[in-house]
Amino acid sequence: MASATGIALPPLVFTVAITGQQDIPGAQHDKLTKLVTGVLGAAHRELTAKQRKSAIDCNRPLRLRFVSALAPGADQIGARAALADERHKEGWQLDALLPFAVPVCQQKAREALEKRNAEKDDEALTLAPGEIDEALAAIPDLAGRAHRRLELADWEPSKDDPEHSDWSDRRFATIGQMLVRRCDLLIAIWDGLPPRGRGGTADVITEARRSGVPVVWIDPKAPDELHSLIPGRASASVPASDLVIRWRAAGAKDPCVSPDADQAISRAVDQVLLGGNEGRMICIKRYLDEEPTWKWTTKAEPGESSGEQVPGDTFWFYPFMLYLFLRLPPRAKRVQSSAEIAAGEPAKPLRSWPLKPVRRADKRFWWRKVLLYPFGFGVERGEAGTANAAPLLDHAERADALATRFSNQYRSAYVKIFALAPLAVTWAVLSLLLPAFKPFFVICELFTVGWAAQIYLRSRDRDPVELHKLPDGWRKRYRALSLDTHQRWLDARLIAESQRSGQLLAWVGFSGRRPIEEQAKAEDAEQPEGHPKDHAGHHAKAHGHAPRTVWAPHFANAIAALPELPHDGEGVTPVTRMTPERIAQVAAAAGAVIEHQRGYHDLNHQRLEQLNHRLDTFSLVMIGIAFVFSAAFLLFWLINLPGPLYRLPMPAGKGSWQYALYSTLKPMAAFGGAVLPAVAAAAAGIRFQGDFGRFAMRSKDTAERLTVLAERAERIATDAGVCGAGACAGRPPLFEQLLDLLLDTQAVLDEDLADWRFAYAARPITLG
Repeated sequence: MASATGIALPPLVFTVAITGQQDIPGAQHDKLTKLVTGVLGAAHRELTAKQRKSAIDCNRPLRLRFVSALAPGADQIGARAALADERHKEGWQLDALLPFAVPVCQQKAREALEKRNAEKDDEALTLAPGEIDEALAAIPDLAGRAHRRLELADWEPSKDDPEHSDWSDRRFATIGQMLVRRCDLLIAIWDGLPPRGRGGTADVITEARRSGVPVVWIDPKAPDELHSLIPGRASASVPASDLVIRWRAAGAKDPCVSPDADQAISRAVDQVLLGGNEGRMICIKRYLDEEPTWKWTTKAEPGESSGEQVPGDTFWFYPFMLYLFLRLPPRAKRVQSSAEIAAGEPAKPLRSWPLKPVRRADKRFWWRKVLLYPFGFGVERGEAGTANAAPLLDHAERADALATRFSNQYRSAYVKIFALAPLAVTWAVLSLLLPAFKPFFVICELFTVGWAAQIYLRSRDRDPVELHKLPDGWRKRYRALSLDTHQRWLDARLIAESQRSGQLLAWVGFSGRRPIEEQAKAEDAEQPEGHPKDHAGHHAKAHGHAPRTVWAPHFANAIAALPELPHDGEGVTPVTRMTPERIAQVAAAAGAVIEHQRGYHDLNHQRLEQLNHRLDTFSLVMIGIAFVFSAAFLLFWLINLPGPLYRLPMPAGKGSWQYALYSTLKPMAAFGGAVLPAVAAAAAGIRFQGDFGRFAMRSKDTAERLTVLAERAERIATDAGVCGAGACAGRPPLFEQLLDLLLDTQAVLDEDLADWRFAYAARPITLG
């Protein structure tokens, strides 16, 4: 589904993963395979039925993925179920996620199965040698039939390494985390017992429930029964084995465990649909119908061809103010790096003039009042190891362009409103000083106030859901004039920024949906029948805010689910091996993204710090000038008073220079005493609304943390280069180091985004 402006909905991706025991007797495989096949069929039916009923989801292309680590037992049972003819016709594709290269996976599987056999007392439960050999042979067979396959071939365990066991357990835990991160529904073939080691089935289920992923539980000892483990606010952090023990002790009547798979499937389907409720559909439709950020082309220099088309907008008032204050003498300069100082490079201006000779792609004439902002997330498309993140960038580019436009519109609106306030005071003072022109100045004052009111009315909040509910008429047409700039900016920026770290994680197969915290909705769910539950109304009204529909995180999640397992582009082999060489490439690309963000935050810190300081200085200067005018007027007023008390030993009278200066200062003091404090107050208001000091410190802290992460990325790339093309041995695994780096980067960027949203959510545009 696409709007008239070309912004398309992301395809509907639904992913199921499987985890479970490896030592499942072969006699149970057929029955368990049928159960898993039935779960996939039920999920497909539920998904397509609800998709057809949703006006916004019905036209989204459907992609069905099944993720398995292909270990013996549960993983292979699930893989065969996904490859069954009936499921293949529905569109299910198998993605294989292997903790090691295939031969190493076979070796580790044999060790695990033989160890489990040795621990069992009941010979009926042990696996025959033939069953073990068959399970090992199935690993390369199923891997070869997978649509995509990712092998973590960066490290090869060796029994001679003392850390062999710990590093292997960590790798299995990593695979469990990757399964949970990628899936919308987890199938667990599990006996309900605690994990035998790090990264066991129970740990994977616990991680899934903490992440909000519903679980379909199949107990091999009772394969005729399916259960749903639904995450709840009170039980999400309870270990899965503890939950099952409590359920069994309660006589299978614990509300956290449901006696069928329907609830888990229904919850998973609801979480992937964008049209989950009417309010969300209204908000998403408005986003799709946003005016495009027109493509602008820069004017070529003599002898050059036309520049590349980039997004832009004409909301230039705030950037002009920023340019003006940073270019006033003395001009603000960027802090130079040690390398720049050593090279003797001159200090660069902190802010250059942003307006260039450009024209819109569909127009003939050049225009200067346009801001250009080329899109970039730190790496070029097609960089080695980054191809699978392309779907994220397609959507992130549009969201980033819209967010930048709304940012300029929002900031320009409040700067104009504050700037118009002293202008209105100016007209009022002039009407008193020049009474002959009073009608003219009164008209100017009314026009100025009306202009400010028009900016506010055009930019103020407008809940699209509440607008949709209004009957057609003048009220709806009037409310439709409000552009809701503030909220549109926050939503578009969330969609764009959530993909910045998402692309990093996509490169290593860790992309996927993230939990959406809707505490206000949860509180509404506890209200009595008849209480409105479509929005976070109860919570919002109690705190004096207008209720809003939460939609942007759902849309961002729909985009985050798009990347396939890492690959090098369309038409290439479906097998990707995460070798040290590839890890070095990804680490270098991640370092470029981190450095790109570090440079942005460093520049943003310097820019906002200078702007905050200069606005403060400007306010003080305006107050100082007003004080000087008033003090000078008062002095010469005293000089020209009659009587010996104030008479100075110099002639003063109507013909004297003292009286002439007094006459000149009188209107200047009146004008300056009224207008200049208003100008100072306007500058202070802009400082308060923009909160430049706080955001400068936030960017400084973020830049410092990103500097450390960039150094880590460089070290990982260097360490990976030592191993060459083959797997490392006798050294710590590289993949976990890279994954930790990317998750830490995501945490830093998320914290910055959350703080920014928290601060600006409380700063809607006001009239003063």
